[in-house]
Amino acid sequence: MTIAEIIRLAQASLPGLPSQIIRAQVLSSHRALCSMWPWSTLEREFAFTTMSSISGTINPSTLTTEDDLSALTSLTLTESLVHIRLDNAPQFHRVTSCTENSGSPTTYTLAVTPATTLTDSSVSYEIFRSVYELDSSVRQVLSVRYEQALEERDTAWIDRADAERKYTGTPSVWANRGTTPSGTVMIEIWPRPVSPITISYRAQIHAPQLLDTDEPYIDAQLLLYQALLDLTPVFIGLVKDPALAQMVKLNSKDWREQRDALYSGLVVGDISRHSTAQRVRDVMFSGSTEPEDQVYQASDITGA
Repeated sequence: MTIAEIIRLAQASLPGLPSQIIRAQVLSSHRALCSMWPWSTLEREFAFTTMSSISGTINPSTLTTEDDLSALTSLTLTESLVHIRLDNAPQFHRVTSCTENSGSPTTYTLAVTPATTLTDSSVSYEIFRSVYELDSSVRQVLSVRYEQALEERDTAWIDRADAERKYTGTPSVWANRGTTPSGTVMIEIWPRPVSPITISYRAQIHAPQLLDTDEPYIDAQLLLYQALLDLTPVFIGLVKDPALAQMVKLNSKDWREQRDALYSGLVVGDISRHSTAQRVRDVMFSGSTEPEDQVYQASDITGA
């Protein structure tokens, strides 16, 4: 069933309500329902390639290295993922910009934070990355894998194990690192690999904007019931016929029962299709679009 067909069915149940109002609410209800449960229909597989670790020597103002470093020239001032460790500094620094200078051999000028002053004529350095931005469509990471599944930890755990990110090797742990200012999800992998490897991950994506010819990412009948319930107060406020308003009020009770029963059944059925164990919110509605603020394990749900 397409979005257009859902709109037509809603129009039949709410006669006289403008189609543009119904369409806007159907799309809004779709987004709300998609965010209430990690539906397997919104799971996707992604991958990214890690950055090589770059080592060499640095003088007080410029850095000279092979072509590998040219990839850093695309850094912006909001970049927070690439770091440099200097052998005379007690901490590693975030690289905020990298500028390629003219001349031969090619040199690069780095800006770092916190600021540091180099007094030696030659200092060893290592440039590395352990935090990566994911695909812009990702809403929530479900699992991360390299050869085998990586264990999920928080950043505090990695900080306790390796505050300066000195350890290298095959990654065994990943941590959620929040989002960029634009909302892109970031994760850290540890220990960090020295050479490029491909990390795969499974994630829940944001529900894409739908066209009238698209099918919803959730059950169409569930979306119809939810949209009708969301539109009921609007319809009652606009309709001039008291009898018609009373009929829709009575119908809304049945729509609510049908929605609750359908939603619960769909969630229980969806659990078996998830690639990883999920912590889920209460599968029952509490008289509104939002579920109750209680968290359950999937095994706590009868029939899961």
